[in-house]
Amino acid sequence: MVAATPHRVLDAVTYALGVTALAVLVLTPVSLLFGSGLNGLKFGLFVVGFLSMGYATFRLRPPRPDKAAESTPPRTETGLEARLGRLPGLRRHRLPVRERFSPGAKLFLASLTMLAVSYLMEAVFHVR
Repeated sequence: MVAATPHRVLDAVTYALGVTALAVLVLTPVSLLFGSGLNGLKFGLFVVGFLSMGYATFRLRPPRPDKAAESTPPRTETGLEARLGRLPGLRRHRLPVRERFSPGAKLFLASLTMLAVSYLMEAVFHVR
């Protein structure tokens, strides 16, 4: 297992914040369209956060023993990872794909971020 270097952590946090921002950008107009406002956004982040957590947990499962011997194709960069890597300030810290955290781990962190934002909207900003 490769250690959690600052560049790997930066890559994972950038991915988590990018996915959370994307969820907010998609859920805000939907919430406003249905007349729910910030309450709908908070609820949407909660639901999407838990669904993302379930999918990320599924992606983090180890391979079956009979499938572990088969060679798996090398992981390629997703479109979102490529776009986030081109952000100013992050271009010089780009890691090769094989040195990054797995997509499942990054999605799990993103789901925790979405749930945290939903919680903060309710507990700190009193969105009910």
